Amino acid sequence: MAYQPDNEGLLPVHVAAISDQTIAVHILLTKCAPCMGLRDGQGRTFLHVAVQHKGFSVVRYACRRPECASIVNIQDNNGDTALHLAVAAENLRIFCDLLTNRENQDRLIYKTLTRVGAKHSSCRGDKWTGRQDSEQTTAGELDKEEAAKLTDASRTLAVGSALIATMTFSATFTRLPGGYGADPAGTPTLAGRWFFDAFVVASALAFITSSSATVGLMYSGIAMVEVPIRRKRFLVSLFLVTSSVTCLTIAFALGVYMVLAPVSRGTAIAICAISPLLLIYRNEVSLRKLVAVSGPLYARMGFWVWLRLAGGDILVRMLKKFWPFVVIFGLAGKLRNHQQQHG
Repeated sequence: MAYQPDNEGLLPVHVAAISDQTIAVHILLTKCAPCMGLRDGQGRTFLHVAVQHKGFSVVRYACRRPECASIVNIQDNNGDTALHLAVAAENLRIFCDLLTNRENQDRLIYKTLTRVGAKHSSCRGDKWTGRQDSEQTTAGELDKEEAAKLTDASRTLAVGSALIATMTFSATFTRLPGGYGADPAGTPTLAGRWFFDAFVVASALAFITSSSATVGLMYSGIAMVEVPIRRKRFLVSLFLVTSSVTCLTIAFALGVYMVLAPVSRGTAIAICAISPLLLIYRNEVSLRKLVAVSGPLYARMGFWVWLRLAGGDILVRMLKKFWPFVVIFGLAGKLRNHQQQHG
């Protein structure tokens, strides 16, 4: 009976995989070894259906059994392997389990890594979005749909961008930490100190990036502009907005430190240490993906190859996300040295 399909072409091993019953799958593969290669009416193995139905335990069990290596790269009637299905479902957990298996060839992994931050992909757009070259959806309708999404996203992001620009403008000219002195009149009392210079640079950089993002978002929200140009403007503006959030966080931490350090240095340091949690939260998704993929790469390629690939990727991402730190503190340090030389 282990080899008898039901009316839908599913065999017992497929039903067990759909239900994520690892013990049942183990018994079937142990007692009836040919069940491993059995396919349903769509040409799927039990690994295919386990991936499609989020059978995490069955997928992990199959990836750890050497006997299952022969079915890892089997294609169904659509030409998809289990790894393809995991990518199409955007299931990072199953993807990492399958990626650990050495039977998956590098050319297949190249496609799957696009879901973890890569910008280039050779997959078909119609398959990726779930649309066929269809009688229902035309290219013009797709453009209209994307244009509408860009307009809505640009409006939402522009609110935050304009708010950051307003906050930094106000902080720089009306609410400087420490207030203003009387000699000479109107000058900041903390002027000339290193952390004050860093605060001013952070506020100015936040204002510049957020204002530039606001202009770009206004451009990306104009319906008369072609969609590819609007998309490019939106992506650039998104990068500038996230950078302005980083600058604003740095300015906040420096401002709190200048105000509290003379009377409560411990509290000031604690707040400065807590403030970067906002940046970690902002990048939580990309960091989680990077950590998830590091394990399979280490298992496949060894420590030194993993260190070279993961280390380089981490360095590039860190520079992209936290470049304002380099600019702000580097420029503040340079200004400090200049003042000391001409003091």
